[in-house]
Amino acid sequence: MNKFLVLFALAVSGVALLYYHTPPSYSAGKVTIAGQVLSVDVASDSKSQARGLANRKFMNDNQGMWFILPASDVYNFWMKGMLFPIDIIWINQNEVVDISPNVPVKLGVSDNELPTYQPKQPANRVLEVNAGWSLAHNLKVGDKIEFSPSH
Repeated sequence: MNKFLVLFALAVSGVALLYYHTPPSYSAGKVTIAGQVLSVDVASDSKSQARGLANRKFMNDNQGMWFILPASDVYNFWMKGMLFPIDIIWINQNEVVDISPNVPVKLGVSDNELPTYQPKQPANRVLEVNAGWSLAHNLKVGDKIEFSPSH
């Protein structure tokens, strides 16, 4: 009986390690915004959303991360594990409702010291792009956005 419990504990630990150390898989899609078409990784489940862009060294200007959130709400995002600054574009019902521009990286800071960022209005989607992208493309609140999944 004790051998069974030890084997069970090892199996559960192994599954937990795989869950936390295996990078999430993202689906792909396209976002059209401000006259630009971006290739995006889609974070639609809790694991891919928790990971986001963490630990990536860079992202091309025609790329982004698209978060599909469960409902319109005021969500908190942070820069845990981020290696480059970004713009966070908050979207509700395919319309930009807020922009958090030039969100900086905070290296060497404990998790509880990391600031959080949230929209001024509820959002059900978030687009993360390189810092300065929103300004360079004259993005503003009220702009429309289209998403299409890749097949």
